Amino acid sequence: MNLKGGNVTIGEIMNDPKGFAIMKREFPKLIGTPMFKMAQGMSLNRVIQHWGHHVPRAKIQSIINELKSI
Repeated sequence: MNLKGGNVTIGEIMNDPKGFAIMKREFPKLIGTPMFKMAQGMSLNRVIQHWGHHVPRAKIQSIINELKSI
């Protein structure tokens, strides 16, 4: 998946079946919440900037690498 230098939106990731599967696996409790719905139009970089401190950096990097490989 082309992450567009981190400018891909969460919605674009979720629209890809493999991207959706990764997000659902990694963040099962967030999918469908109002906060997650709000993030759909946000870039990956912005989400990481605002909420990344809640997720270990190694996990974020692992998810990014996996998204890049699809």
